[in-house]
Amino acid sequence: MITVAGHPLPPRLLESDDPALVAWRAKLPGRVEKVLDQWELTASAPFTPGGSSAWVAPVTGAGGEQLVLKVAFAHDEARDEALGMRAWQDRGAARVHRAERDDSTTLLLMERIAPGTPLAGQLTGPERDEVLAALARQLWVPPADVLPPADAARLRPLADMCAQWADEAETRLARTGGAYRSGAQAPTTSLPPELIAHGLALFRRLPHEWTREPVLLATDLHGENVLARTALTGACTGSTARGTGPRDPSIGAPKRVAGPHHASAGPVPAGPHHASAGPVPAGPHNTSAAPAPAGLRGMRWALIDPKPYVGDPHYDLLQHMFNEPERLATDPAGLAERLATLAGLDADRLRRWLLARCVQEAGVLDAAATAAQRLWADGVR
Repeated sequence: MITVAGHPLPPRLLESDDPALVAWRAKLPGRVEKVLDQWELTASAPFTPGGSSAWVAPVTGAGGEQLVLKVAFAHDEARDEALGMRAWQDRGAARVHRAERDDSTTLLLMERIAPGTPLAGQLTGPERDEVLAALARQLWVPPADVLPPADAARLRPLADMCAQWADEAETRLARTGGAYRSGAQAPTTSLPPELIAHGLALFRRLPHEWTREPVLLATDLHGENVLARTALTGACTGSTARGTGPRDPSIGAPKRVAGPHHASAGPVPAGPHHASAGPVPAGPHNTSAAPAPAGLRGMRWALIDPKPYVGDPHYDLLQHMFNEPERLATDPAGLAERLATLAGLDADRLRRWLLARCVQEAGVLDAAATAAQRLWADGVR
């Protein structure tokens, strides 16, 4: 049995049989011991069940600081995690003390958030929408506004990711015929070939249709990656969900009124995890907020585990919808309209993005295929 810093590996980190990850995992004990020694940290047992490609544990600094150490396999999606976290230090991300890349390993030392419970499973679905939309608006900023030019230029365009995922989905759907079930007891059915073809073509095309200024995207923004913290000045609150907070003016004025690739680290147990991000700087984008629903007052939230790309902000709302599968399958068009309104985006464009992503995830998440059929029947193209 592999142990790291005197503790067994979290279960999810043991599951993968990917050869590159298996080889990385075999060297993990030595890597962790090295960074604990160099950075003068003492580790406690890692969080469980953990993620599939990272060892994350509470640590104590030499001066007694309560921190979190993340030692992650530097796979392609997470390549720019540390860069994105640095960019969002005053915009809702957990505070990063130190970040390094060592061969195939990314090292992140972060403040510990208390209580650190994930948004997923808390509040009502509509209230979670408000939290996610408010946080998203704080994240959407042109990379050059928050990073040095060389770092901003490193970030990859959303179109690259979508093209790769569309190719993978095309191969999978050709093999399965787009088969899915609309419920646990429902018979297997299949997406129409014309819907598959249109959806994948749209998934490839939409990133290129965004003609406004590209913004920094988390791409894995959902309730498992948003943690609650004590009510301190500065992080995202439900009270900003009506569209206030920093944003790219090109996105448009706020209106009143979701896969296998983005696997989260899983439920985070109650207790401190990361510390709060710093205060959002004052400025012209920080306008007064409408009163928050009673369930949101005084609550603060912080982002962890982003997969940064640059492009169309509409994409960033999709993963949240996929993490609300019952609502997604029941009324995908209505859910998209609600989130677009909260985030100050175009509802028609978000519905098109949702159709494309649902086709791309068909056969992986049954709710996605069901939602794709409903959107198609509603005339979304």
